Amino acid sequence: MSEYLSEEEQLAQLKSFWQSYGLWVVGAVVLGLGGYFALEYMRSNAKAHNSAASEVFERYQESSADEAAAKPLLARLDGEYAGTPYHVMSLLTRAQLATESDDVEAAVGFYRSAVAGKPIDHLTDLARLRLSRSLQQLGRSDDAFAALASVTGEGYRSLVAELKGDILRAQDKLNEAKEAYAAAVAAQGDAAPRTLLAMKLADLSEPEGGLASGTVEVEAETDAALEVIQNEASDLESNTAPVVTESEDS
Repeated sequence: MSEYLSEEEQLAQLKSFWQSYGLWVVGAVVLGLGGYFALEYMRSNAKAHNSAASEVFERYQESSADEAAAKPLLARLDGEYAGTPYHVMSLLTRAQLATESDDVEAAVGFYRSAVAGKPIDHLTDLARLRLSRSLQQLGRSDDAFAALASVTGEGYRSLVAELKGDILRAQDKLNEAKEAYAAAVAAQGDAAPRTLLAMKLADLSEPEGGLASGTVEVEAETDAALEVIQNEASDLESNTAPVVTESEDS
């Protein structure tokens, strides 16, 4: 055993090992260090790239009302910064502006590009939600449902159910729409129903409307919705969460 070997014998064993495997050890160390530094370099580059994209996006926001000034900035976001979160946010902004100008078809195009970019799940789900609403505005309910089905984020469950209710209501499927609104309220947990959502549910919960057998019970939810409406009637949007404002956009 090594503890019984002389110093000279141990040194001879070490030399023998190095002669046999030294190059492999050196190669492994070099590869390991090379991989580490390459990864750090890529992370540093990605951070710098996103930082530069952020600056361009901020400049675009400041000059969005000036088409001549905004155009070259958008070209940079669509080109060298394509696929970054800031590029996708610019697409969402452009879609919103197109909707405000009654060009919903253009908005759909921007939303589809945002979904294709897939920068982070939150932004992708937001784009899908808005895409669904825009498609519904165009009367394309099947496409709207398809876009809505792709939203996977837990934080969007209530908004997805609410928009599903809107689509079903537009199809005159009132009982199904009511169930969807009730599901949207339930998905909010202990939070008070959003005012607009509470109004939608209350509107479909009149006695003559009734619920189809086998549906979730909404009587308690309806009472809560009516109470919210009475308490907040002076300002329908005062308690609307920021993400809801996003969802009500196209």
